Amino acid sequence: MSVGGGNSKEMYSLSYPSPYIVLEDLSAAGSVEKVTLSLLNKGYKYNDINISFDVKNGQSVTEYRVFMLPKDKAESFKLEDAISNPNSTRIHPNPLSNVSQALSTPVDAFGNQLDSSTEYVAKVLILAKGTYSLSNTSINSVQLQKYPDNNQNEASQGPQINQ
Repeated sequence: MSVGGGNSKEMYSLSYPSPYIVLEDLSAAGSVEKVTLSLLNKGYKYNDINISFDVKNGQSVTEYRVFMLPKDKAESFKLEDAISNPNSTRIHPNPLSNVSQALSTPVDAFGNQLDSSTEYVAKVLILAKGTYSLSNTSINSVQLQKYPDNNQNEASQGPQINQ
């Protein structure tokens, strides 16, 4: 390309193409909505718990961390508690607007084994480039099913999913 005319006709020529420029919108931090829990298979084990949520503005998100919380302790679990807490299921972002994955960590946010005597909810920590945010509590709760007692002829309690 050249600009100019007359005596300065080729004075402003570009010699090399510039490298590609990638524009990225960092103004809107990622968020999640409709955090939902469900039980897969027979609902006996931690990895039978599935978490799903909708992603908004996920282009700058680098990771999601799912924290399982006893229902009675969920409201006291804040962003500061989540940031350096290792007791979570890590989910890497993908381009889809809905994320769904089974838990990969057998403990709650406080390091206690997930068990059938506790009702659980979830919160999701969103890590975006340089920022953190914590989702609202899941819209429902789950409770693992007790393993059947083979020594007695009683039916086991079914898994619970509560609204």
